[in-house]
Amino acid sequence: MTKHDTARDRAIGSLFAELRAAAEMSTSVAAEKAGFSNASLNRMENGIRPTSPESAAALLTVYAVPKLERKRILTLISSPLSPTWWSLLSAIRVTKQPILAAFEAQATWISHVNMVRIPGLLQTPSYIRTLVHAVGIGGEEAEHGIKARLERQAVLRKPRAPKYLAMLDESALRRIVGSAQVMAEQVQHLADLAELPHIDIRVAPFDLPRWEGSDSNYGLLQFSKAPTVLHFDTSVMIFTDDPGEVGKCHASLDKMLGEALSSAESVKFLRRVALEYRRR
Repeated sequence: MTKHDTARDRAIGSLFAELRAAAEMSTSVAAEKAGFSNASLNRMENGIRPTSPESAAALLTVYAVPKLERKRILTLISSPLSPTWWSLLSAIRVTKQPILAAFEAQATWISHVNMVRIPGLLQTPSYIRTLVHAVGIGGEEAEHGIKARLERQAVLRKPRAPKYLAMLDESALRRIVGSAQVMAEQVQHLADLAELPHIDIRVAPFDLPRWEGSDSNYGLLQFSKAPTVLHFDTSVMIFTDDPGEVGKCHASLDKMLGEALSSAESVKFLRRVALEYRRR
């Protein structure tokens, strides 16, 4: 790589940390087998330094990674820097948790802005199942996707969970996914989560005179000792930690917070919408 991209380096580092865990090796054992120092392997896994193709090849051999996945990983590492590196990473199936989940597990503060759908960390099983089936995914693949998303949600229940903020447009609450029953359960779940001290869910109703977030859809992941990561959840997920892009989204979110309902008003709004669905 000719340019250092810490978001990509940290994602690749997390990938190799999980490959090591899957091989049931300690850092010291893996480093010795690959010919590295413990410190070098730790810096690589934490994204403090980029993973070179040579280092990656040595580790992939030590971890006995299958040939196809080995080729995909080396292609990712050797490819020119691109904001769509996530599409290459998403094709790698050897790890147990997606890189997004690894970022979420490391974050101290997570923010989501969504105008159309409920964010994944807040979705109920029925809501998730409906979305998965709606895009034509079924069988074992569907169950794997549902399980993976539910496992991601554990980050909000763990001790010392990150602070979480969701900014939702009313359209995300009114757009029926599945049925009124599914939506009643989903919106009630949001209201219950919003009562927790580390979770803040804010709603922008349709009748706001001004609304900054009419077409926004992104997430911000903040860390104690690393740059904030911004991700756009489009047809191809894009990750970046570019200070300019991150700053713009932070500023936009601040404006939305000033325009949306307060935390307490949002909870009341959510409970009212859930009741409307239950009465249908």
